Amino acid sequence: YIKEGKIVPVEITVGLIKKAMQKNMGIGRSSFVIDGFPRNKDNLDGWNKIMSDFADVPFLLLLECSEEEMTKRILSRAEKAEVKRKDDNLETLKKRFKVFNDDTMPVVQNFIEQNKCKKVQSIGEIKDIYGNIRKCFIKDLVKPKVVFVLGGPGAGKGTQCTKLVNDDDFKSSFAHLSAGDLLRAERNSGSKDAELINNYIKEGK
Repeated sequence: YIKEGKIVPVEITVGLIKKAMQKNMGIGRSSFVIDGFPRNKDNLDGWNKIMSDFADVPFLLLLECSEEEMTKRILSRAEKAEVKRKDDNLETLKKRFKVFNDDTMPVVQNFIEQNKCKKVQSIGEIKDIYGNIRKCFIKDLVKPKVVFVLGGPGAGKGTQCTKLVNDDDFKSSFAHLSAGDLLRAERNSGSKDAELINNYIKEGK
């Protein structure tokens, strides 16, 4: 699945997210920014089914970035990385953009229609982008339990979420979870789900 830029089954992803949330809640963090999720309608339906009584989602944050800029960032990341990500290559990246446009943007549209989507341009200096993201949280004086963060591959989701949870005004209550990182860690853990994820990858699903 990951190799093809596709989506891992929702029960695995939501289960890993919930487990990570519960771990953080045990140390006093009750608000979360989750980057890279939900990536499609099945993800969103799964979240609503499993998590609707567990967590509230006040809004979705969309990082808008051109495919040209995202491609440049991803290939630069791949070039510099000591540990290479299997999906950081041009061939897989094209598939990931298609999946994002075909599957993820309808999820964004769902939040737009509910007036629950905040958009930030993710081109320019990291600190300037973050300044605009920060306003999304300060402006409404909102302390959300969960904020989904979406954007194409290389839009800056992980970078900006990391800045948010290190911000003095938020770090005591926010935790940053990456759906992709959780899946990659689970894949290498040797668990039952790890074997399932690896089987999907081997089959090119």
